[in-house]
Amino acid sequence: MRRPPRPDGQPGYLRVDSVHQGDQDGIKGHYHINLVDEVTQFQFVGTVERITERFLVPVLAGLIGEFPFTIRAFHADNGSEYINHRVAQLLEKLHINEFTKSHARRTNDNGLVESRNGYVVRKHFGYARILHSAKIVHQFNQTVLSPTPTNIGAACSRPTSSISAAKSSGATALPMSYPLRKTVILAQRRGTSQTWPQLQGPR
Repeated sequence: MRRPPRPDGQPGYLRVDSVHQGDQDGIKGHYHINLVDEVTQFQFVGTVERITERFLVPVLAGLIGEFPFTIRAFHADNGSEYINHRVAQLLEKLHINEFTKSHARRTNDNGLVESRNGYVVRKHFGYARILHSAKIVHQFNQTVLSPTPTNIGAACSRPTSSISAAKSSGATALPMSYPLRKTVILAQRRGTSQTWPQLQGPR
């Protein structure tokens, strides 16, 4: 059904979009799955190695389950990664009865989640290919990024290197933008057990 969500002030109307992290030397980069609730602005981000049904559907199911309220509707653009039978079957299994998509060639139809692609995903991860495995990045999303408020400071387009105790233990430190470092610092203050520099290196 081609129309925007109509939440009428009720939570549970999700918008979804994919963000490609970037390729390097012919090697495909990861894909981030970005889910935002229309009303409450709750947001959860996941990461997959490929944008195929095999990788996407399990992560999508997990992300939907993270929202603290009943999900009533699911809205995507016209990408085939979401407009397919496997995703439709997943939504039916989760009793999400309303499945809508954007109009063709109308990029603003999914403007809410697309703005969050830039403000949250690009702001924290940048554009360059991440050498860590998609599993490690997804773990970081679940333990640090998603539980932490995302509107935490001004954007900084210049990445800086993370220097941490993990470097002396042999772990690979990943270049992080200013907002991502601030996210990690907030998570450390709140007692989060795993932070980005402490996660294991590429696999």
